[in-house]
Amino acid sequence: MNATPDLVATEVLRTKVGVMTHLAPRTSLDVESEISALAAAAGECLQQGDIHLVIDLGSVQVLNSAALEMIASTQDRAIRNGGWVKLAQASAIIRDILRLTAFTRYVSLMDTET
Repeated sequence: MNATPDLVATEVLRTKVGVMTHLAPRTSLDVESEISALAAAAGECLQQGDIHLVIDLGSVQVLNSAALEMIASTQDRAIRNGGWVKLAQASAIIRDILRLTAFTRYVSLMDTET
């Protein structure tokens, strides 16, 4: 496994691990510019043929409905290309939001804490 990190935008770290590309926003996803940075990074990945995306939410304290909409749209694009989007390292609060909105029926969580 070769993991090489690239800073795609000022707020998103991109690391390729095998066939998966990890995107790690470095701040919360509650402001349009931050959501746009993640959308741009994900779009660039999909355009380059990286269709298995993991969005690492470890540094994300909050996210809003626009962020969820962007992630769902990215999942739609990935699925059309034979791939997927998964979420990782979500805090307990974010996991609750994802479950209460039934978002986890569409985009999977890779890991969960107890």
